[in-house]
Amino acid sequence: MEQQDVLKLIVSATIGAAIGLEREYRGKIAGFKTMMMICLGSTLFTIFSIKLGTDLSHDRIAANIITGIGFIGAGAIFKDRENMISGLTTATIIWIIAAIGMGVGSGEMLFSIITAILVLLLMILSPILERKVDAMHKVRSITVRFTDNNKAHTIEAGILANGLKVKKTKLQKNANEIVYTTSVSGTEEQLKTFVRLLLEDKDILGVEL
Repeated sequence: MEQQDVLKLIVSATIGAAIGLEREYRGKIAGFKTMMMICLGSTLFTIFSIKLGTDLSHDRIAANIITGIGFIGAGAIFKDRENMISGLTTATIIWIIAAIGMGVGSGEMLFSIITAILVLLLMILSPILERKVDAMHKVRSITVRFTDNNKAHTIEAGILANGLKVKKTKLQKNANEIVYTTSVSGTEEQLKTFVRLLLEDKDILGVEL
């Protein structure tokens, strides 16, 4: 056993633990223990691959890490009852954690540590950026009630004039009124301006958000 190999294992476990803590904090299915073990295992297999392989086949064992990680990552991806796919980010992080572990095991510790720091920064900053993007393009469902058959065209023109984008529209005619339901996306200010214009229109019976 060489001191360099022990150092590799310590560095690998530390990197896996750091990224795993972030996943654990966010309540993800692959958290602290999972990430640490994946990183540590990838490092260990890479060390063994270098030690047991010949000069022409140092990657013989390490090459199979990719296959094994593929199965683990696939297990993190699933569909819910609404057929929404979840776990893609977790599967991707498992994949890159294995790559970092292999980098440590092959002796590229500085490069692997820099990569791990970048991954952590992306994981911490991405939710902040996502919230900013969502704030710029909020999707809001609006229901408008009126009696004039031509009012739907006026509403659609108002949507476009305010820079909003229509996601889905439904028109339902009842006995005494017409119910126009639409999902639009845009900034908070665009949505407020559009709703204010609707409320100021005397021909509109009601607006619901």
